[in-house]
Amino acid sequence: MTTLEYLFDKYKLEDAPIIKLNCSRKGTIPRMLRRLGFKLGVEMGVERAIYSKILCRGNPKMKLYGVDAWQVYEGYRDHVDQDRLDEFYLSTKRRMAECNFEAVREFSVKAARRFEDGSLDFVYIDGAHEYESVYQDIRAWAPKVRKDGLVMGHDYFNGTHTGFYGTQSQYGVKAAVLEWINEQNIKPLFLFNKDKFPSWMYVQT
Repeated sequence: MTTLEYLFDKYKLEDAPIIKLNCSRKGTIPRMLRRLGFKLGVEMGVERAIYSKILCRGNPKMKLYGVDAWQVYEGYRDHVDQDRLDEFYLSTKRRMAECNFEAVREFSVKAARRFEDGSLDFVYIDGAHEYESVYQDIRAWAPKVRKDGLVMGHDYFNGTHTGFYGTQSQYGVKAAVLEWINEQNIKPLFLFNKDKFPSWMYVQT
């Protein structure tokens, strides 16, 4: 059974360009990866590895690379203090010490060059959220996912967002994802619609 066949059978779906699933990323995605037998993936945008731990707990046999620069840069959406980011990196190392997890401390596009095309079962993109960054992240990471694997990401949303620390930023995730799938003629796009800011996903062909 292919990944697409699994999804249509599991959720009793009908074909459409965009398919909304009444599911959350915390419960559904780890379980889905396990049932599909996926063993190697990347989470791009780790911060403190809260979601990394959820993915690994749900898939003890999976190897997960966590890519994050943990470095301040101009326009950073929430964190403007390098000391805070250094502590996030150290807390990630502590939190993930017992998991099959490897932290890759580099910016996204550069880190993608470490991986061969078609080598990953999945990627979950959750880095910088402005349009240009999201588009460049998808373009860099999508080729790394094998045929029948999954390209995924967080915060399918356009507009102004106030972060945890009160900073405001302009999200362009939805615009970047839609532009990419239209350019590549990708169908269907799945949305995990139970969360406030949905995750998005498509099957690599």
